[in-house]
Amino acid sequence: MNIPLHLLQSLVAFSDHISLEKAAAALRTTQPTVTRHLQQLQLHIKSPLFESQGKRKVLTPFGVQLVRQIRERLDSLDDIVRTTEIEFGDPRNVTLRVGARTEILKRLFTEIPFDCSVHLLPMSGSSIQHAIESSTVDLAVGKEFQSPSAFVRKRLFEDGFSCVVPQDFLKSAETSLEQWLARCAKFPFAEYAPQVAPIKATLSAAMGGFRLNTQCTVGDWQVIERRVRAGLAWSVIPDSFLPNVYSYRRFPFPLAGRSIFYVYYRKSLRQHAWFRSILESLHRQVESFRHS
Repeated sequence: MNIPLHLLQSLVAFSDHISLEKAAAALRTTQPTVTRHLQQLQLHIKSPLFESQGKRKVLTPFGVQLVRQIRERLDSLDDIVRTTEIEFGDPRNVTLRVGARTEILKRLFTEIPFDCSVHLLPMSGSSIQHAIESSTVDLAVGKEFQSPSAFVRKRLFEDGFSCVVPQDFLKSAETSLEQWLARCAKFPFAEYAPQVAPIKATLSAAMGGFRLNTQCTVGDWQVIERRVRAGLAWSVIPDSFLPNVYSYRRFPFPLAGRSIFYVYYRKSLRQHAWFRSILESLHRQVESFRHS
């Protein structure tokens, strides 16, 4: 059985949109063309692909399962084409997909001179791992996990935590740590939900038993950063996020341990001088923000 690829693509488009008109628009063709493709495809396959529900034509259970299998194969074909373009193509014809936390993308990648086009993809930690495992990124920065054989993992930097206060929180830069902590005990505190327990325990010990005046608990560093910048709270924020805040002062010891971040990239990329140049620029950016 030798089924033309465009017939399968029309079936997947019909499954995605459940409308011949919308499927045709997605494929940039006409509705009669899609109809003809589906009719031709049914001639190649003995099992029925479609059934009627009232006035609507929908996929049979067999059709649904077939689309699921075809979509996986089409995604694999897309990945093969992308990998080949990266391996043999001019960087000006390559789009490099980069995944990382929003603050890391801003800090590390916005100043790098890329020879290729770049698509920056803000992601959470779990999304980064999934993106690498599914090959939907070419380069990523995240915490440690077992990467697939097609990717290289290299240690990039350690990220600690620092106390962050509003611009006018302290009038004097010479204020002692004890005075600063006493002031913090009375000022609203914004917590980051996933790390409340270790941060609270360390801060409570450092503040001589003072209880934190918790104002809010959220799971988004950007929300916390905005509250600090607006002068509504103080908080504890990862060092990699600090350039986005208005003013800050650090404790002289780790507040919640340190996280190690790694760079992940396709093995096939490192043979290219243009990509090795990107990695060198990335490491220079890391050194720059470590000393800022």
